[in-house]
Order: sequence, then structure tokens, then C-alpha cells
Amino acid sequence: VQVGLRSKAFDWVHCFLLNHKDRIGGTLHPEVVFQYNLGQYYFGIKAYDQALDSISSTYNDPFYKVAASRLEVKIYYKLGSELFESKLTAFKLYIYRLVKHSVHSDKLLGNHHFVDLLKQIWRPQTLKNEKRIEKLLQKIEDLEELADREWLKEQLEVLR
Repeated sequence: VQVGLRSKAFDWVHCFLLNHKDRIGGTLHPEVVFQYNLGQYYFGIKAYDQALDSISSTYNDPFYKVAASRLEVKIYYKLGSELFESKLTAFKLYIYRLVKHSVHSDKLLGNHHFVDLLKQIWRPQTLKNEKRIEKLLQKIEDLEELADREWLKEQLEVLR
């Protein structure tokens, strides 16, 4: 699914999800995994309300819980919602609290960097500020651990 979304093969991803819904393995909750991937698909086609409806708050797997929370933040960012900043703060607190749990610390660090950079991108002084955009793009390139690196770069390109 992720490769298909990165390749912008949205029709293929949708068909794949629907045709293989009953083949999801490696989890006790295949429906939740399906819904998460469906949310990713809807996000990819810019159907943000459907994407929000597809993601769940009942993930048992910490990976999916973190990924779904990050997707939710991205959706609120794209919607320009007044809830964006509070969702971003809640996500940062959530990943901060996970340090002692079962998520690998490199993944958490990548999510911390994601939050910090998205906060900087969101600031009004970034819009049309070529010098600031270039500085943030360089930061993105320099960070070893960073969740959704390409998506963050795309958001900066939109602000040029």
C-alpha cells in the first residue's frame, strides 16, 4: 500500500485494499489495519474527511497507534483546521510518553523531529520566505531520523 501511494497509483491501491481485505495477517485485528491503510489511501487522494473517518483510536499495536496519530495531524494540517495545533501538541505528548514502552527509540525520535519541523512549517513567517524554506529543507535533509520526510518536503514546496 505504501509503495502504491508513493507512486501515486491510487486506483491500484484502492483495488488492492478491497481485493485483499480478507488476507491481512500478522495481527489479531485485521480490520483495524485495513481501516488504517484505507485512511492512508483517502489521505493520498485528498479525501480528508473520509481519511479521518477511517482511522481509529483503538490500535493495540504501538506502530499503528503512532502512525494513525501522525496521519491525523497531517489531515488537520491539510484542512487548515483550528484543531491542528492542539492535535500536534497531543501527538507530541503521546510520543514523549511512549519512550518507556515498546516503540523503538529511533522511530520515536523521527516522530519528535516530524512534530518540530511541522510546527516550524506551520508558522506564518514560512509562507513565501525562500530563505526560511531553504533552511527547513536543509534541516529535513540533515536529520537521520525523520518520519514522513518526503511529505514534509512537499509541504514546504507548496509554501514557495
